[in-house]
Amino acid sequence: MKKRSALILPALLCLVSVNTFADNLPQAIASCKTIDDDTRRLACFDAIQSPPEKRLTASENSQKNPQKPVARSAEMAPDKQVSDVSEQARARRDERKQTRPPADFGLPPKTVEEEIDEVTATITQLGETARGKLLITLDNGMQWQQKDSQPMRLDTGMEVTIESGFLGAFFLSHDGVNRRIKVKRVR
Repeated sequence: MKKRSALILPALLCLVSVNTFADNLPQAIASCKTIDDDTRRLACFDAIQSPPEKRLTASENSQKNPQKPVARSAEMAPDKQVSDVSEQARARRDERKQTRPPADFGLPPKTVEEEIDEVTATITQLGETARGKLLITLDNGMQWQQKDSQPMRLDTGMEVTIESGFLGAFFLSHDGVNRRIKVKRVR
């Protein structure tokens, strides 16, 4: 029986204190709302949220803890951590000032006045990859590989035109044929 009463008594006390606080909560909030000073009003609301042993009503809080004026940053005592942070921020700002952005920073990109859309050259060597794709070497040293599987009859010494297409694609064609194959540059 003593063990039961030892367990029941704290539970009953806890319930009674919760009910008492619940009854006082609207009254405490109303009294906090009447305070004109912002910092005191905030302290009052904070006191409502604090644990029960630290809880005070708004009037007791304002009487026991008179509000001290807030110190300005120039009046504050130097704190090592705050000064370290401000020194680091100052050092980063100085680094950014020393590194100058390029002269064309923020301007639209420069366009090439004469953009090459196509190249005409003669085939010097023809080969085939392991997958059966054409490997074409031109007289200007470029080497191109077929990307699609379209058939096209090509011979060495034939003049071909490679033109750029949409989204970076390139197409190879030659005179007399109304067809072209997709290629990519290997070398």
